[in-house]
Amino acid sequence: MKANRPSLKQQIVQDMVQGYWNPGDRLTLNEMALRYQSSHTPVREALRELYGEGFLVMGAGKTFQLRTLDSDFIENIFDIRSNLEVMLVRKAASNCRAADLIKLETLNQQLADDVEGRDFAAAIQKNGEFHDHINHLAGNPEAVRILRMHWIFIASLWKKIGYGEERYRGVIHDHQAIILAFRFNDSEAAATLMGAHVTKAKYELLAKLLKNNNHEEM
Repeated sequence: MKANRPSLKQQIVQDMVQGYWNPGDRLTLNEMALRYQSSHTPVREALRELYGEGFLVMGAGKTFQLRTLDSDFIENIFDIRSNLEVMLVRKAASNCRAADLIKLETLNQQLADDVEGRDFAAAIQKNGEFHDHINHLAGNPEAVRILRMHWIFIASLWKKIGYGEERYRGVIHDHQAIILAFRFNDSEAAATLMGAHVTKAKYELLAKLLKNNNHEEM
């Protein structure tokens, strides 16, 4: 049986995560129809969906443009993300079972392997899957949907400005600490660790963005 082909919207989002489309890019119907081997009508519908979900803004001449991720926007989404992930990890720690621990340990080891092999694109994906699994354990699909959208923004920006090996080492260590809290069903420890984990990511991303912007201005 053939696997279902991703929808056009899913293909566009995947390209955002992989860095084919970058924050601020203007998206034209002709270019996208060529990229996805599609007619204008389904491309237009996919762009309207992404606009409705907050990924795009309206540009000149009613064209669509990927949202620019400036420092204010990053601060805002991380403030939301911190509160939601802390809330979800508390519930997840209580709901975590042996199979979930194995899944989280496996994902974190795969992340470490990707970093060792310097496959940073795969590492970004594994990092997202790790957080997705925790968030789904909490049983709040509305919160998960918001976090998933934010993750796409964040992943696309890290892809653009660079996500170094040093940062990944800290991520892997943080994940190990969260897994240990889960092993003891310690929801408060898990919440504290997750809050610190998200906050570190915010400031490291902002620092990297500032450094890159200053370099471009030189």
